[in-house]
Amino acid sequence: MFILERKKISRIADFFKKPGTLYLLIFPVIIIELFDPLSILGKFGGYNLFSLLVFYIIGYFLASNKQFKESIEKNNLLMLIIGIISTILLLFVALFLNNDILFYLLGITYVWSWIIAIIGLGSKFLNRDHKSRRFLNAVVMPFYVLHQTIIVIIGFFIVQLDLIIIIKYLIISVVSFAIIVGLVLIIKKINILRFLFGMSLKKKKVE
Repeated sequence: MFILERKKISRIADFFKKPGTLYLLIFPVIIIELFDPLSILGKFGGYNLFSLLVFYIIGYFLASNKQFKESIEKNNLLMLIIGIISTILLLFVALFLNNDILFYLLGITYVWSWIIAIIGLGSKFLNRDHKSRRFLNAVVMPFYVLHQTIIVIIGFFIVQLDLIIIIKYLIISVVSFAIIVGLVLIIKKINILRFLFGMSLKKKKVE
């Protein structure tokens, strides 16, 4: 039965090798965001709770079969181009238009395009052993643990400023990233902090 299920997933993955078909995976998210069920609970990371569940399920399927990896690598250039175009259009809508539906549609396209483009490019060009990769693998856990808290704290103060949204976004992004990197580098040097943030302990050099 397990083999049968893997064969089914392989056939599905093979279909998604065709240009643009990976966008079909996010149609459920588009529908959910438009109808907005559970709106009383608010948004989680900018998305409906059901949307996050769909993203989780999609992520499982993408990671479960090698052919999905091939599909992503095959489509990454197209997704990168659409990601750049959707970013420009999203900024235009945010700055000059007041259309929530268009904003959400472009937002989902923007997010999905960049996710696939980054995964595809990373799989193609970064999937090899290197000193920088070992360093990044080591610090990814504290970076992940810290990022939301720092972004929320910085964002709390920046959103109150009388600035256009793109300037606020850039300030939050740059300042948050700089602070997170600084904290991660400090954590990396102190064993007790390494332990608390899920990193392996740094061995003392033997004289």
